[in-house]
Amino acid sequence: AIGSQKFREQDFGSSINYFKECLTLKQQIFSSEHIDIARLYWDIGQAYFRLNDYIQTIQFYQKAIDSNLLNPLYT
Repeated sequence: AIGSQKFREQDFGSSINYFKECLTLKQQIFSSEHIDIARLYWDIGQAYFRLNDYIQTIQFYQKAIDSNLLNPLYT
């Protein structure tokens, strides 16, 4: 929630930090294939995209795809 708010405020650096904190917590609860994990990877990629860090963008988009191959993001 805070990561999304920071993203809307265009504070992308803070957004990434909050998304990563949330990711760490959710990884303790859910399997790596869980949709929430994939969405967080995707959200982090989006924030990196807005910062023009395209290498990180691609890496996090790929993690989103890899972690959720059996359960597509948009079904």
